[in-house]
Amino acid sequence: MSANDPPVGPCSTKRGVAMARAPERLSGAQKLQAIVGLLGTLHLMASAVTSNWYNRKGLWQSDPPSEGTDATRATIPMTNRQVRGAQLFFIGLSTVMAAAGFCLCLVLLVSWKPPRRSLDTRRTPSPGTLLLAVLLPTGLFFFLGWAAFTWQRWEDIQSQRISLGYSYWLGAPALTMLLFILPIIYIIDECMATEEPKSVHV
Repeated sequence: MSANDPPVGPCSTKRGVAMARAPERLSGAQKLQAIVGLLGTLHLMASAVTSNWYNRKGLWQSDPPSEGTDATRATIPMTNRQVRGAQLFFIGLSTVMAAAGFCLCLVLLVSWKPPRRSLDTRRTPSPGTLLLAVLLPTGLFFFLGWAAFTWQRWEDIQSQRISLGYSYWLGAPALTMLLFILPIIYIIDECMATEEPKSVHV
């Protein structure tokens, strides 16, 4: 060590360790999370936008009755408006949430950069936490509509499962990726991240 070299103190040592631990890119698990999020949101948007859930009909769209009294016919248009309004609300909000999650996954994969300061790393959530916070509510909201449709058509599904359209089946892998695979990858990544400092001290 020469006289011109700056003094090395405990503060500078801590900063060097913090900068060494700061990730330069997404980890493998975080990249996998982003890819799973991309695929899940794509399936979700395709399922929500298309209208082939059962017998080539949209979500919660029931068959019109062949016969009915004047009182029944008077109540059918209002019921159809309510069902259509709920369907449009569900489709619109699901699509917006899925599109936001898709853009987040794409941004993290293409142009994510870690914070430069060590203090920012403590305040800023990790990419895995950010993905989970955005995509998990998206999957849960879509699951409510998907489960409501399944419950409403359960008897028909048991007797005529072949009548289910591709919109319904696209929702199944979307929910699997967003509600099961994504949290599992996040938990594994967090467990591996907590074990790394222990191995360094040993």
